[in-house]
Amino acid sequence: MRKYFISQWFCFSSILAAAFLLANGQLYQISSIVFFYGYFTELKYQSLFFLLIFLLFSSTASLSRKLRTDHSKVAIKKSWLVVFLFWILLFLTLASWGSYRVLDAHLDPSSLSILLENGVQLFLHVIDFLGWTLLLGMTLLLLIAIPMSIAFSKSRLMSWPGLQYFSIFIIAMVFVIQWVLPQMWALQPNQRIVLKNGQAYTKESFLEHVKNQRSGLFSHIHSYLIQLISPRPAIVPEDIQVSYQEIISLGDFKNLQDEKITDGHIEKPNVIIILIESLRKDVFSLYGGAQIVMPATEQLFGNKSIVFSDAYSQATHSNYADIPPLSSMYPLRDWVSHYYPESPAYPRLVAHDIFSAMDYQTAIISSQNERWGGMFNYLNTNGLDRFIHAENYRGILNDETFQATDVSGNEQGILLKSTSNMLSKNDRAGKIDDANTVDLIVDWIANTDSSKPFYIYSNLQSSHMPFKVPDSEPRPFSEDEKWAALIQNGYIYGVPEKALTQAYFDTLYYMDKQLSRLFEYLKKTSKLKNTLVVVTADTGVRLSGGFGNAGPVVQDVVQVPLMMKLPESIRSKAEIIDKQIEHVDLLPTILDLLGWAQHPGFQGDSIFSRDENKPLFQLAQAPAAHQYSVIYKNWKLVYDKNIDDYFFEILKGSIEPTPAQRKVMVDYLLGWIVAQLDYYENPELQAKFYPPRISLKKH
Repeated sequence: MRKYFISQWFCFSSILAAAFLLANGQLYQISSIVFFYGYFTELKYQSLFFLLIFLLFSSTASLSRKLRTDHSKVAIKKSWLVVFLFWILLFLTLASWGSYRVLDAHLDPSSLSILLENGVQLFLHVIDFLGWTLLLGMTLLLLIAIPMSIAFSKSRLMSWPGLQYFSIFIIAMVFVIQWVLPQMWALQPNQRIVLKNGQAYTKESFLEHVKNQRSGLFSHIHSYLIQLISPRPAIVPEDIQVSYQEIISLGDFKNLQDEKITDGHIEKPNVIIILIESLRKDVFSLYGGAQIVMPATEQLFGNKSIVFSDAYSQATHSNYADIPPLSSMYPLRDWVSHYYPESPAYPRLVAHDIFSAMDYQTAIISSQNERWGGMFNYLNTNGLDRFIHAENYRGILNDETFQATDVSGNEQGILLKSTSNMLSKNDRAGKIDDANTVDLIVDWIANTDSSKPFYIYSNLQSSHMPFKVPDSEPRPFSEDEKWAALIQNGYIYGVPEKALTQAYFDTLYYMDKQLSRLFEYLKKTSKLKNTLVVVTADTGVRLSGGFGNAGPVVQDVVQVPLMMKLPESIRSKAEIIDKQIEHVDLLPTILDLLGWAQHPGFQGDSIFSRDENKPLFQLAQAPAAHQYSVIYKNWKLVYDKNIDDYFFEILKGSIEPTPAQRKVMVDYLLGWIVAQLDYYENPELQAKFYPPRISLKKH
């Protein structure tokens, strides 16, 4: 029995290994069948999927049948354990290549933690890309393949002794493909290679990247484990000064404003902050864009506004990028990744708490599900009067009204007209249509106490993949309806870059139409002249060299538009500010414009008092990239943790940084990383102080 068990084990291994042989050839595409709609429409991948299922069920059925011939309970347990383990391995391999297909990275513990923490949201995204047609198609193939494979398992072919020796050859070939060939292939490039994510690598770094990321799941896990045991930077460079500010209450913060009122006048206009998903700066002519994509937004910020021409997000992915504009705190809190907990030990600083302390009416009305990355836990504080997002929004199908609920699920008593039932049809992958979000905003503002100012933050999501626009709405930029339809069904691979860009523009045009309704309402009710409106982006998006964000800290992703429409009492003319600004500077800048005292917990500075030599920081802790960067004057330094290497980039001009300037950049970046991690790993510091500020020591 033992001999037969080993024999069948080798037979099964050979077939599974043959499947792994496809890993660097066709399994890369087969994963698209399992996880993405577009490739399933191609017959060759349907056939490969069918063949894979057929062979695997044949081998597992044969193994299970033979092991149970002696009716031994132990043999039966062994049989099903082997079957279970191999199928789990197959699923993880397919899922890992599916992850690589989209994120340019294989699954690892960090990726799996993201999956566990955001399972519901990810499932909604997958369904949005898959479509029920694909699920039914896969089920049909399984129903055909399984009976055929069981019948095949009873044939003599499964007992062919030569298959055992052939399996050894197959396993050896898998080793060659998974480990040897990628390294030989990586030796071919010359000085610098540009991968599809747009990041430039040296020859040696590229070799490491290929070995870690492109040679398969197992070599990636091996590399990940090596990285996991590597220590993080532990010492702040000697030229970097770290300082802390003591925690104060909101009452103490209000007292600071009372002192400002005593000394002079402060403004208390309405404040609206709008964060737009994946918004590039060059979609606006204000930033030199070739065409006007969002005309209503352009018009609003055409006069009596401030346009910041060199603004930066803090991260390349939303769960890190959304919070800094509202908190003036950097998102770096962990060496691997951070999920915002329900009751964090560290102090939270949120814009609505600050405005609530100054007797503002406050709300968050967001198109996205703020549970993503635990952002809800960070944002949900006592200073918030109304919190509506995709999770507690209730759309009613085939009805002109819907009921909103509060964070506890209680009805809030507001009955609103709905311009679309898209959410009810699950077309938004767990997101509210921006048309409905704007309706909610307008209704909330209309029902506020006119004797008190209001603050509202909104996150709009139409520009999120897969760039869906209601059928009744125009698509002025898409020239080919075929490509537009495929993109909206989640098919983006192989689609021309021009078609993707046009579909992206269409969603922004649709979003702008909704924003125009908000702006018109504010004008009609005479509220606009006493309202400060901010429009910016969580991140930008790459349109070439790889489409998307949530990857490396390239300029197209971290450089964002930032525009402020100011109340008449504050400013009477438009201004373009070329000075560098990052999202942690937004809240301090708003308070400065209002004449308020700054909060000691801010890690950012007002643009009007910001030192021009102060660096800007960004990071990416995502499956596709793990990078930290600093922008200093005209240069950018990136540290890539996955390959443990640095990259310098010239942002303006052609002058290379001197060795002394390079050292300053390295010191700043290491100092920022170490200071942030030291603080968030030390409960005693968190109990007494706000997160640290760093500066260069004066000699």
